[in-house]
Order: sequence, then structure tokens, then C-alpha cells
Amino acid sequence: MAEYSFPFDGGTGAAITEDQWSYMAGSWQDDGVEAEGPASQALKVSSQVVPLTLSIQPGHAFLKGFHYYLDTSRTLAFTENLSEYDRVDRVVLRLDRTSNTVSIAVKTGTPAPETPVPPAVSTDYNTPEVSLATFTVRAGANTVLSGDVVDARPFCGKRVRVAENLSGLPVGSVAYRPESDRFGLVRSGGVFDGVAMSSEIAPLQEAAAGFNLHKVDPDPHMTYMNQTRGDARYSQRSHTHVLASSSNTGWLPATNYQTLGFTNRLVLRGGVVSVSFYYSRRSTSGAADGELVTTLPVGYRPMAAVLLPAYVSTNDRSTVTKAGAVHVATDGQVTLYQTFVGYSERIIVTGMFFAAPNDYSIPTEG
Repeated sequence: MAEYSFPFDGGTGAAITEDQWSYMAGSWQDDGVEAEGPASQALKVSSQVVPLTLSIQPGHAFLKGFHYYLDTSRTLAFTENLSEYDRVDRVVLRLDRTSNTVSIAVKTGTPAPETPVPPAVSTDYNTPEVSLATFTVRAGANTVLSGDVVDARPFCGKRVRVAENLSGLPVGSVAYRPESDRFGLVRSGGVFDGVAMSSEIAPLQEAAAGFNLHKVDPDPHMTYMNQTRGDARYSQRSHTHVLASSSNTGWLPATNYQTLGFTNRLVLRGGVVSVSFYYSRRSTSGAADGELVTTLPVGYRPMAAVLLPAYVSTNDRSTVTKAGAVHVATDGQVTLYQTFVGYSERIIVTGMFFAAPNDYSIPTEG
């Protein structure tokens, strides 16, 4: 058994191997570009529609404990696409442990008639890579349109600091604020004063006007359920909508479903929609994957697309013939998902999801 410790200016830890350094330094930071985010030009790939040429901007990056620095913009060469099909290539940052280098490389894809895919990113120990961009070379082309370059840069994370005043910290910084016992996040739109660490979690608050927590913001649900910081009246309110018929004439509410204690309805409560409906296939043909079953009304639609479980039964309800699913889109359309419903068969759907924040109003106090 051996013990290792390094680096030191003397003793056995004075001379360490490249692998030892990579293992140690690789734990300090995530692989990626050292920049504040996608708005930065650091190591960003672009096209000026010049034959066989792309360009990349200067910048710093970190890969498996090794530092990379490009001090000025440079061009990148790619090959002409002589095929009749489009091709997708990839730009990567590659560590080569054999040649002891970190460098930019262009990987050429394979033309395909429908959906060409870029070359894979290597995870091999000797040549690990991170993707910086992908770009499409159109059939028979030797240039790349500016809109055909897709930014794929990952970015290094920020360490968690201890600081009561977040002003002046770099964008992306996360800090623990001991005086207020809270975490804060520095964003380009301002400082977000995060969740308290006390046993009673305070409502989320924004310290800068116009700042959004993220694109899909669950905070309206939290506000709905925590009006006046704990008034249970708001979270207990509910709204119900009865699905009397389908928006698709090929479906009808299944007969006698009420006798089973089953109601075609949507219930909104605390920002959560409960779904239950039961339709019979009335078109002369069956319904296959992707067919519209019904459309949920505004106020009862999901904040993001979801799959709900479904069961298909015979017309007399004596036998469940198969299990399946439906896809519920943000526009309320409910479609079959890898499920077939035959003529006169019935489909039963139950489930729940978060409602889109803009689809319902938060009650006011009074």
C-alpha cells in the first residue's frame, strides 16, 4: 500500500506526473469555457460565409485540469460538402495526452438524406473533448450560412462565496449571506436574493425589477399557495371545468361512464391541474399515434409538455386491452402517444400537472 501527497517543494511530492496533476486540478473546476455565459464572445464560433472557413474568437477554457488560452481570433478550416445531402460538423476543444496539447479541432460529419448528426464528442481518456459548436454544410456547398452555426459551449461554474454585499461580483456568482442567512445569485438582470436557510422558508423575492428567476418560473405557483405567507384559504380554492365533448368529432364522451363514478373534468387547485376523462372512439377507423383526442381550455393547460398514462378498454368496459399514454402540449392539445385506439374502443386518462402560470390568475386578498 502506498500513500501519495503533492505538490511540495521537496520530498516525494516535489515531482508529480501529468496524470496526478490532471486528477488534482480537474477537481477544481468544471470543463468548459471561462466566461459569464452565452452572451460572451469567448471561444465563440461564427461564419462570415467565406469558402471553407469559419472563425473563432479569443478566450480561455479549462479541460481536465489543463488551461487553454487563445490570445487572438483565428480561422478554422472545414471541407467542402460534395454530397447531395447536408452534413453537420463539430468544433471541439481537445486534450491530447500523447502530444501534451489542448487545441481546437474540426470534426467532419457524415452527409445524410434526412437528419444528419454531428460527430460524437470524445470521452476517451487520452483525447477527451468538449464541444464548442456544430455547423451545417449544405449539400454541394463550400460555405456555411451564419444561421447554420449552433453555439454548444459549456461554461465553467462559479464557486460559492461568502459575502453579504453581492454588488460588484461577477455574473453567475453564488454567495451565502451570513447576516441574512440567505443565498444570493448574481444575474445579468440584477441580484436575486434567494431562499432563506431558516426552518421557515420565506417566499422568493426579487432584488431587481424585471428580473425573471428562469424561463419556466414556478414562483407564481408558490405565490398562489403562499398568499399572505401562509393563509391557507388561497391554496384551498379550486376551479372545475367539465369536458362535455371532444374538439375532435372522431371522439365522444363514453356512454354510462358516470355509473362508474367517473367524470370528464379538469380541476385546478393551488396551481395544479387534475385531469380525468373517458372518451369512446366513434370514427369508422381507429386512432393512431399523434391523433388529436381533445383540447384542454385556457386555464387548464400545462406549463410544459407532459405525458399522462392512459388505458384502452373494449366498448363494454369488460376488458382493458392495452396501456398507453397521451401527450399534453402547452397549447392544450391532447394527442395519442405511441398508442392505438380501435373503433368503438374507449380511452381512459388520469393524471396531474402544473398549470401554465399565465393561464390562471392569482386570487387577491379579500
